[in-house]
Amino acid sequence: MAVHLEKGDRRFLQVKYERKHGGIKKKGILIILSTMLALFNLGLFTNDMIQLDIQHQPESSSHSYILPVLISNIIGFYFGLLSFVYGVITKHSKPKYLAASATILNVLAFMLRLLFEISYLDYRPEKYGTD
Repeated sequence: MAVHLEKGDRRFLQVKYERKHGGIKKKGILIILSTMLALFNLGLFTNDMIQLDIQHQPESSSHSYILPVLISNIIGFYFGLLSFVYGVITKHSKPKYLAASATILNVLAFMLRLLFEISYLDYRPEKYGTD
């Protein structure tokens, strides 16, 4: 069954946009970014655990740039949540479940980082501006 689309029709503009821009939608990009940030944050968490527990070298951990790490956790969570909202609005099940998985992965990375920072607060070297 062929559907006739006229130039003023909204679906015509959407199909034209998808053909021109490769068909990648905003929620797909947000899911990818959210997953990449979650994996990056979990990788930093793993590195910090190895540096402090196994090698006992706290100076090689990510303590010196902890604020950008926490901000990347928040941005990854926001991207995952936003892509989940887009998936719910469009009523597609696969992107919705992928976005929910990415959001849960970001929450897990944030909770692990938070527990790690609280438990290793006394073992990290503090540097003050008195050098």
